[in-house]
Amino acid sequence: MTTGTALDRDRFVKVHKLAQQGATQGERDAAIASATRLARAAGHTLSEAIAKAHVTMDDTQQWRDPRSPAEQARQHAIWRAAEDKRDEERRRLAAIVIARHGSMEALFAPTAIEIALDKALDAFAVRESHTDEATGVTTTWVDELVGCGEPLNYEDYPQAIRDAAEAAHPIPDLAGGLAEYESWEALADDRAAVDRHHDHSLPVAARHAVLRHVLETRPSKDWADYAARASYMGLRLNETFVQEDDWKAAMFERMAKDLATLKGASDAESTRVNVKLGALMAEVKERRRGRD
Repeated sequence: MTTGTALDRDRFVKVHKLAQQGATQGERDAAIASATRLARAAGHTLSEAIAKAHVTMDDTQQWRDPRSPAEQARQHAIWRAAEDKRDEERRRLAAIVIARHGSMEALFAPTAIEIALDKALDAFAVRESHTDEATGVTTTWVDELVGCGEPLNYEDYPQAIRDAAEAAHPIPDLAGGLAEYESWEALADDRAAVDRHHDHSLPVAARHAVLRHVLETRPSKDWADYAARASYMGLRLNETFVQEDDWKAAMFERMAKDLATLKGASDAESTRVNVKLGALMAEVKERRRGRD
């Protein structure tokens, strides 16, 4: 969403640095989301804001392009042609997405879970609004969740917000959690294909953190859960930022515990079935002896 406010350069540079150097993957993921929101508030894409924030070498020394005017013009023409090509591709993809959803209104209409999350987290929401001067349409959004500041991961949310975000919609099992996680990713991709500045709302971000926590820590109750956790781990490992070793170790440890538990349950069930089968076979033999 474009509000026309100036880019908070100092804050943006700090958040961008955290996105690259954060100690954990959760910190880096959340910092990227924060940087995207800062860029969007200033009417920029993330890449545009990065370029704008680093237009100076430091706070006092202006950066000067060493290229000749002719070379600058040539390079700009190349960039412009490439950008036009990207814009054309974006329009093509946007048309496909809109057609799949039926209309732009349907694409951006709040989903049932988004409505439930807004309601569940309303008590914690600090809202902002913006009126488009051309259309007169006022848009309102959640600008902050009280007590969160810039939440980096699940542990940074107050317990009350975690509980509210989880209770807004049931997560019956890991397979269901994975399906919802993937649906949020797909919805974000579709909306961003039409509006490059789009980002999930803060209530959805809180829900996303809850889903990650569930998928990473809730014990698998059956093999379907185990398969869902393995699929989730594959998704995260394929994301832009490589997960750190601590995260991988924790996930492998969780899956090893799941495997031991499920195997133990399977062995116990096999033993129970074998005992029952043995008893039935003994009963059949006894009956045969009785007939003889």
